[in-house]
Amino acid sequence: MLSGPLFFILVSVKLVSALQTTISLANPRNVNAKNVFLVGTFNNWQSSANPCTFNNNIWTATLDLDRSLDHQYKFIVDGSWVLDLDAQKVNDGKGNLNNILPSIPTPPPQPQPGTSVISLDTPRSENANKVFVVGDFNNWSATSSPMTKVNNKWTATINLDTSKNYQYKFIIDGQWTVDSRAAQINDGKGNINNLLNATTFPQSLPGCQTWDGFEYCVWDRQTNLPDSVLERKWQTPAKNSSSYVNTYQSYRDLTGFASIKYAPNHLSAVVTVNTFTRDPNAVLLVSFNNQQPTASKTISLDSSFKTSLPIKIVIANTETTLVLEPLNFFWQNTPVKSNYNGQKGAIVELLGWPYKDIAKECVFLGKAGYMGVKIWPVNEHVFNDKSFERGKTEFNNWYYVYQPVSYRLHNRFGTREELREMVQTCRENGIRIHTDAVLNHMTEGYNSINPHRDPGRQCSKTVPFSATAGSPFFTHANTFELNESTGKRPANEYPAVPYGPEHFHCERENDWVTGFGLQFGGIEGLGGLVDLDTGSPYVQGRIADFLVDLFSIGISGFRCDMAKTIGPNDMANIFAQVKIRMGGNLPGDFITWLEINMGNEKDLLACNE
Repeated sequence: MLSGPLFFILVSVKLVSALQTTISLANPRNVNAKNVFLVGTFNNWQSSANPCTFNNNIWTATLDLDRSLDHQYKFIVDGSWVLDLDAQKVNDGKGNLNNILPSIPTPPPQPQPGTSVISLDTPRSENANKVFVVGDFNNWSATSSPMTKVNNKWTATINLDTSKNYQYKFIIDGQWTVDSRAAQINDGKGNINNLLNATTFPQSLPGCQTWDGFEYCVWDRQTNLPDSVLERKWQTPAKNSSSYVNTYQSYRDLTGFASIKYAPNHLSAVVTVNTFTRDPNAVLLVSFNNQQPTASKTISLDSSFKTSLPIKIVIANTETTLVLEPLNFFWQNTPVKSNYNGQKGAIVELLGWPYKDIAKECVFLGKAGYMGVKIWPVNEHVFNDKSFERGKTEFNNWYYVYQPVSYRLHNRFGTREELREMVQTCRENGIRIHTDAVLNHMTEGYNSINPHRDPGRQCSKTVPFSATAGSPFFTHANTFELNESTGKRPANEYPAVPYGPEHFHCERENDWVTGFGLQFGGIEGLGGLVDLDTGSPYVQGRIADFLVDLFSIGISGFRCDMAKTIGPNDMANIFAQVKIRMGGNLPGDFITWLEINMGNEKDLLACNE
């Protein structure tokens, strides 16, 4: 458990263009520094060649780099050489430890019209003598398509009909294999093949094939999908669709959320409504507190406001509306009278208790001298109200509550109103409420509309899943039909947040032993959870808005679930955004602690000496 002030060192690297790179340093100890310089192999370690500039409490330097090379670096802060302990490090061979900016591999060459380039550069093929590519384009001939090795990469250029889909494999010195980093597909006979040139798709795949494999990272340092994934957004059914239910609201055309920013004393706030529309020319109006909708998307409130704040968004001259969660505010919370201001005491964990039962229990816990209660996640989560999952005996597994669908405060334990009433009752009895916060990911591979089938389980089918507040959500995993709204393959999308496919990492192999794999989506071994890009400023801000909403209904702290798969820089940025939204001052009784299990990743996350 952590209490008191939190200190983070943040070094982030952002690729601005092909050669221009920005390196930044954020550290509370450096806020008052007078001079900071970036030094490294790129400037022959000259101590004053690249001065950093200071803005928003961050020192940055931008310079042109050859990103095909590794670059070692450090910072000089007021004459002292500084190594970032959280960033990737390397020994320079002379006994010195430096930070390193790894090279970015060159993406594979783009094929010319009418041809396709197939490449392979796995460790297994590095020392191979002969490699062939085989597939349905050459009738799986073992010798008709030899590959050529250039710069440790095997390639073959083949004339193909780019409107068709092709399955293929490789033969490496007589051994058949697939490229685990390229798109894959199950051929319906128990075999996994690579997939190429899937530019047009049938309404439903034949046999037991699924769309799995299309979202894989195709080169080592890729972390996100290409911009073309945006063409697959807005998957919610329209109101005239047989698949539509009322809880889907107008997510087919309109999404949005509200953000609260407090004054430093937490006695006033500005609420801003953020909106997104499928039609870029739509004219939006917002209604606050049941007033007539206007073009203004902000409202200022102070401690004289004593009730919840209803918010509704409408598209002008249409029936398209979106009702957001009503907001409460920090100044409305019941003061807690207990020792140590929530920084010292015993916390009871009530696993899966309904909110009404927790409220009753707080009367006893307060008299018994406890400091607080930790509860399971409070946000909307996946829920199976249609059938048993894959033949399991449990109708709704306990771990579904750790698979968010949105940040709406409505789940199997109660509604938003019941949650807030419980929190206030517990505060009246001297008990602070702390909650699990799932920040790293969303659901497993479920979908509100498209059915699933599992080639690994005799092609068993699963009907679409629901959510505890009825919000729609979509993933591509194990799906085999096109989305009815877009006519395209399903994509990761959670409209009630809203998150789109651009807010998630591409998929990669299960990886629990490297920091890169943990942070950038290598969690397939944990049920294929959809991994958020927590390095995205939008995602960081949206998570921060969620946590501020929890402060606003009276919750005092969080246990951050799956924190080991969120990079330390990302976690620091998320809490920095929380602090900004709280007016620069976190609540006095705030605490947080991070969930870390000591599995294969223990050497990365804990001292082992």
